[in-house]
Amino acid sequence: MLTTFAIYCLFGALVGLWAGLMGAGGAVLLVPILHFTLARQGVDPSLVHHMAIATTMANILFTSSVAAYTHHRRGAVPWKTVAWMIPGILAGSFAGSYCTAYIPARPLTLGFAFFLLYAGAQTFVSVKPKASRHMPGKGGQFLLGAFIGAFSGLLGVGGAAVTIPILLVCGVPLLSVVAASGAFGFPIAVAGCTGYMLTAWNHPGLPPYSLGFVYLPALLGLVPASMVFTSIGVRLAHTLPQNVLRTAMGIFLLCMAIRMIWKLY
Repeated sequence: MLTTFAIYCLFGALVGLWAGLMGAGGAVLLVPILHFTLARQGVDPSLVHHMAIATTMANILFTSSVAAYTHHRRGAVPWKTVAWMIPGILAGSFAGSYCTAYIPARPLTLGFAFFLLYAGAQTFVSVKPKASRHMPGKGGQFLLGAFIGAFSGLLGVGGAAVTIPILLVCGVPLLSVVAASGAFGFPIAVAGCTGYMLTAWNHPGLPPYSLGFVYLPALLGLVPASMVFTSIGVRLAHTLPQNVLRTAMGIFLLCMAIRMIWKLY
């Protein structure tokens, strides 16, 4: 038990460090990691991916709080835009996470593997979308939030991969885009965790100490280490060469995606 706890602490530190360095919630790292650890612990293979996503969402609750608070202290969060998109994010994230319980694990895993391929390839591309548009009205902002939330709920991500390009195209300044992406992580995680807990409440195949698909023993090790190392990662991001970090992370993500696809076939 102590060995498993130590492993989760180590992975929590890795995820937190990556989240601080790259400005995301660390989901693209944590989901495949939890795939490996949960399988090693003997969890039913048909539940592994759902539990990996749900536990990742729960961890994002804490890492996104740290990120949002830090950006808020520096006045970088565009709260007027965030406030109108959050209701849509909550609705979309809950619907997306709720639907995963009715999707077989194999296509869901394959879908996330392709998402990893996309995220990994994106780290090698420096082309930025032209900010030729403006943010839509309140109704449009709600719909944008719903789209981001649904995508994030289905794949168990904090929404950065969708939020950042959308807001850049809408003409939002880069610093505000990054800050808003961190702020969106919390409502996405709240709605996502609620959906994952309700859909699998009292499921007979779940391991002990689970709240629906959320695996509490993993969180016990992940959360403290993630929060501490997120702050460390933010400081390192200002000193280490960004091109080196992006290249290394891109290679890692592509390897993870290939490994997940290989295991399916």
